[in-house]
Amino acid sequence: MRNNGLDDLIRMAVQRGHWRERDGLIYKQFERKADVAVNIDQFAPDPVDVGHYTLTISSQDSDVVYFSESGPPNPAEAAVLSGRAYELSGTALWLLAIDSTGKAKPSDVVEFRAPVRIRPEA
Repeated sequence: MRNNGLDDLIRMAVQRGHWRERDGLIYKQFERKADVAVNIDQFAPDPVDVGHYTLTISSQDSDVVYFSESGPPNPAEAAVLSGRAYELSGTALWLLAIDSTGKAKPSDVVEFRAPVRIRPEA
């Protein structure tokens, strides 16, 4: 095997979804679980100027993402996210990712709290 051959094999298997890497460990057999992540868009205008945060939402092993600004989303009542961007005008956002095909378990509820930004002006 050439140098870094095992590292290349692990990277390719993780990219293709055959294996899963978490906390520095490689899982060859795993139970699929949906996952959702939220990040502030670094290229968006300053939230203090525009009055809202522009968030980028990504999900794995899911095709439906429910969201709510008032608490953990209930799939029966919550709105469905369309696209990957969301403009948060409040202080918190809760997300739940679900695979409608049933191949993966629903994700845990992810809570995003907007950071406090204060800009002093005279």
